[in-house]
Amino acid sequence: MGMSFVTPHYLWLLLLLVPVVAMGWFNGRRFQRSRLIGSLLLRSLLLITLIGSLAGAQIISPVKQLTTIFLVDTSDSITPNQRSQQDQFIADALQTMPDDDQAAIIVFGQNALIERLPSEVRTLSRIQSVPIAARTDLEQAMTLSFALFPADTQKRVVLLSDGGENSGQALNALELAQDRQIVVDVVTVEQMGGAEVAITALRMPGQARIGQELQIVAQIDSNEAQDATIRILIDRELYAEENLALPKGTLEYTSTVVLNDQGFHKVSAQIIPTNDIRKQNNEATALVNLQGPPKILVIANEPADAENIAPALEAANLQVTVVGPSGLPTTLADLADYEAVILANVPERLVADESQQALQTFVRDLGRGFVMIGGENSYGIGGYASTPIEELLPVEMQLRNREKYPPVSVAVVFDISGSMSEQVGGRQKVTLASEGAARVVQLLRDFDEITVLPFDSAVQNQYGPVAGSEREVAQGEIIARGVTGGGGINVHDSLVAAGSVLKGRNAPIRHIILLADGSDSQQQENAVRLTDEHRRLGITTSTIAIGNGGDVGFLNNVAVAGGGRHFLVENALALPDIVLQDAQLSLAPYIVEKSFLPLLGSDSVIMANLNTANWPQLLGYNGTMAKDNANMVLWADEDAPLLAQWQYGLGRSVAWMSDMKGKWGTNLTRWDQFPRLIAQMVGWTLPVISNETISVNASFVGPEMEVMLVARDPNDTPITGLLVDGNVVNDGGSQAGISLVEVSAGIYQGRISSPGAGTYFLQLAGRNSEGQAVFQETAGVIVPYSPEYRQGQSNPNLLNTIAQRSQGRVLTDPTKVFEHSLELVTRATPIHFNLLLTALLLLLLDIAVRRLRFGQLSKVWAGVRRRQAAPSQTMGDLAAAKQRARTKMGQPTSEPSPIATKEAPVYKPGANYTPPVAQPKPEPSTVAVPQPKPSAPAPTPTQGPPPKQANLDEITDPLERLRAAKNRARRQ
Repeated sequence: MGMSFVTPHYLWLLLLLVPVVAMGWFNGRRFQRSRLIGSLLLRSLLLITLIGSLAGAQIISPVKQLTTIFLVDTSDSITPNQRSQQDQFIADALQTMPDDDQAAIIVFGQNALIERLPSEVRTLSRIQSVPIAARTDLEQAMTLSFALFPADTQKRVVLLSDGGENSGQALNALELAQDRQIVVDVVTVEQMGGAEVAITALRMPGQARIGQELQIVAQIDSNEAQDATIRILIDRELYAEENLALPKGTLEYTSTVVLNDQGFHKVSAQIIPTNDIRKQNNEATALVNLQGPPKILVIANEPADAENIAPALEAANLQVTVVGPSGLPTTLADLADYEAVILANVPERLVADESQQALQTFVRDLGRGFVMIGGENSYGIGGYASTPIEELLPVEMQLRNREKYPPVSVAVVFDISGSMSEQVGGRQKVTLASEGAARVVQLLRDFDEITVLPFDSAVQNQYGPVAGSEREVAQGEIIARGVTGGGGINVHDSLVAAGSVLKGRNAPIRHIILLADGSDSQQQENAVRLTDEHRRLGITTSTIAIGNGGDVGFLNNVAVAGGGRHFLVENALALPDIVLQDAQLSLAPYIVEKSFLPLLGSDSVIMANLNTANWPQLLGYNGTMAKDNANMVLWADEDAPLLAQWQYGLGRSVAWMSDMKGKWGTNLTRWDQFPRLIAQMVGWTLPVISNETISVNASFVGPEMEVMLVARDPNDTPITGLLVDGNVVNDGGSQAGISLVEVSAGIYQGRISSPGAGTYFLQLAGRNSEGQAVFQETAGVIVPYSPEYRQGQSNPNLLNTIAQRSQGRVLTDPTKVFEHSLELVTRATPIHFNLLLTALLLLLLDIAVRRLRFGQLSKVWAGVRRRQAAPSQTMGDLAAAKQRARTKMGQPTSEPSPIATKEAPVYKPGANYTPPVAQPKPEPSTVAVPQPKPSAPAPTPTQGPPPKQANLDEITDPLERLRAAKNRARRQ
């Protein structure tokens, strides 16, 4: 038991006691000595308690309560049998928990979860929490347990694990344990018994030539001798099979394979033992890249978009694969087969989000190439603003100085007939149409305007024209109009209504967007002629057919006559994007159609050996804006890029803003130097060809993956002194940096900590001491299973180190878990508020001592007691008045009558019988009663009211006499 202070510097105020006592003594000499000393003592105690409260006084007392937290490893390396052993250990330990102690349970793997908060419950229920089991993170589990401890108890952690840490650093948490006086005991989970076989490594070259014989080496570990079968698979197809006699220990199996197809291939070794406890670690896979001519993937929206590109690239000895938007790979592993990707006039809505993310990683982290070709569906008009594709390109989709373009008035006319109530993806078509119209408002400048005309048999609930400055209100109003009606689809009348609105507007650019079902359109006969008239008045019309019905051709003719664009939407979920795409063309010049000659910009190898003196004329381009640090090779106008290039991460990208088909680039594709131009565009983006003298291999050392690179020149001499670094990218696009250190002449090594199961790509680059690039190499590694399934995963030495550094124990007996053998822990109880209340009481007592005279109080008390003992004169007067009243009524007055006891009447027969009445006896009186005086005659009726203080002897009425006597007694 002791005392401490939160802010002890306030204790210096105790020095004020000296002047306070001195002043009190000097000013209090008029008081008695005893009174003065008492007052000074009270004031001193008052000051001491106030200063103690201000200093944050607290009582320090020892704490005997113990809180124990069990950390239970439930990762994949712990078998069900081992988990049962853990549960039994905890259950047995809880049975021995003393009163007032408490226990908690945390289960962990890759993450940690609280199963039970600290409590005094001595039973163990079934553990319900399920953490991620693919890894073991001891550090996270220990840190969580430290935060769970109450502050005023003894603290102990009991860690039940095999010690197979493959994430985090458990030893980093021990510093916190020491600061908080937390002891960590460990319980080593015994290794499981039985046969265990695993393929712990598979080695083979990461790069090879087509038809080259490749050697593969599989390292097989077994804890007992037995027979097994090994299979070699290439791209999941069986290539070879052989029976083996496995010894106890490690066996290296060697075989050869020959591959003939260019690109990455998966080569797997699979072991099938006679006896085995776990099957998850019986397979390993490696990636090998067969090199040949660079492979180029061309994604074309229509065949015409690629018909000029593919032949030109093939003539440059490049392998070209042309696919539609649906053929664009969505994973990095599939994209890795190609050196470059070309996106030719493909709208963003047809490119999956996963594909865009993979393309970004493909260029930035794998060092591959990307080329984007323009057209009416590309760049800004194609919807690529704020996408991963825009990030990797050297141009931006937004245009500078939008405010300088003339005002625009847009009318969105959409079908609300009964057919639009059909649901697609859980949403009605009419809702998607109204949402598309609402999204147009986002593009409006404050001086632009929009009108929305829902229609069936006629226009219903028109909204607008409304200015772009009212966009917040307008969006809600437009979406609220996405409700189906019940009439037909009168196209002509709806176009008449839209035309009437726009004819009255002063905006230089006026545009109608018509959304209608692809079937059952009515009033077709005059609609095409009407839109042609609108076009002549400067009002353009675009149409969007929803569904491939019989009226799609009619809607296309309306768009052609109206000078706009036609879209066929078979999936209504794309409606909002299509409406937005068409509106963008009206609000800004995302497409510029005019005849022009390219203007030369910065120098570039793309233009090498091209005769720029006879450039053909181009007929249009996509409006974009150059990014900082990008190289503008050609310009379409003073501030409009035509050909741009730049370095993006480890890779390169090129943007060509015109098309390469028979529309804007019809003259370009006929130019005799077109094949060289496109080949040099793509060629600039290709990664540096790998040197066959550079080899990369990966293997596992415990939970870590070791990467080894061997660098030799063509004369087989080691290349030394290189700086080798790069990126490690998994199939999901996540990346991490890696640096390799030269461990011997021409051999460089680096490690990746505990990679999870999956496919990884290593993009490594070597530079000499002058910073010049020597090589760029790509290798693939497959981690077939979680590190939890690798042999040698357990680490009892780590557990022993944890126990030793935290002053803990290695436990085997559950009865010793709750032993109170820890250092004494104290609890601090604040008493500043109690001291404040004490000071208040002392203040009141001090005032009483100084102000009250205790001698006079004793005299007053004695007088009170004498008054209570004296007979009451008033009561005597009252008794005399009663006696006089009885005398007047004729009752005897010689002595007081005692109180008579009533007797029950006795019944006697007879008609005139009257029960006797008991007469009260006079009560004895000790007070002398004076004889009454002769009474005065009663007042006559003519006399006035009696005086207010009449003489008692003058009152003849007994009751009046009694009342008067009482009143006189009260007055006295």
